[in-house]
Amino acid sequence: MNRFAKVCCVTFVCFGFAGCPSRHDPLLDSFQIHPDFEIALVAKEPVVLDPIDMEFDEHGRAFVVEMPGYPFMEEKGRVILLEDKNRDGVYDQRHVFCEGLNFADAILPYRGGLLVAAPPDLVFIKDTNGDNVADVREVWLTGFAVENPQHNFNGLTHGLDNWIYGANGGNSGNVYWPGDSLHRIPLRDDDFRMNFDVRKFERIGVSAGGYGFAFDEWGRIYGFRMRLKRISTYTRVKIKAASFVSHRRRACRACNRALSATISRVSLRIWAIATNGGAIRRRGFWSSDRRQRQ
Repeated sequence: MNRFAKVCCVTFVCFGFAGCPSRHDPLLDSFQIHPDFEIALVAKEPVVLDPIDMEFDEHGRAFVVEMPGYPFMEEKGRVILLEDKNRDGVYDQRHVFCEGLNFADAILPYRGGLLVAAPPDLVFIKDTNGDNVADVREVWLTGFAVENPQHNFNGLTHGLDNWIYGANGGNSGNVYWPGDSLHRIPLRDDDFRMNFDVRKFERIGVSAGGYGFAFDEWGRIYGFRMRLKRISTYTRVKIKAASFVSHRRRACRACNRALSATISRVSLRIWAIATNGGAIRRRGFWSSDRRQRQ
């Protein structure tokens, strides 16, 4: 957890060990990346410690989630604001923006502040006086399960529809708005989305993704999940109102390039998105015209 890589535009940003002496450390030569990309060291200990997520806000400021207590979580998480004082491209100063965040594992810039996944809560934090310390801290959603920290909800992402999306992580929970505990929404194995303007929280289909996901230009969601020696990537597409299809591709040592599909059905009609015309699956048969037959 002492290393962290993040794609920003066409540059890979790398957090490294304290022993990395420069931005162009020879250790970076061990990374294999596409020739159109560049990798550079931008922060190292003690400026950043135990980083697990990083986001840039609308002002270009870099915020990092640190999880010092993993996996036992005896020490709570914090959000750090990084600063490059001498403008040499390497962050050299840290500000503890917010600390005491229970199990914090993901952040998302939102309305001048940050949304923080800190189960059992989704927290909003904001600095209103410009001292680089959050003076606003509000619980906007609660009820997410607090269990194995590597399966907590995470992956806060802006959707193309202006909703905020999140990955289940696998721990589930019974989510509700503060002050309205009578109307709890069982998360089960579903990922989710939320709209704070209309105060809505919705499940979007089975996945229980491991850590994070992202949208492509077509609105498809890509997620990541790793179990033992097997890695899975998920794609979910909204075909029409409340209709989603999950497509999973696995790569493992035992079965190289094996392809499988999981279908999440939240409406009466599901259209397949698959590379093969017809294949028998656990929940039905995909015909050559890509309709599902029971």
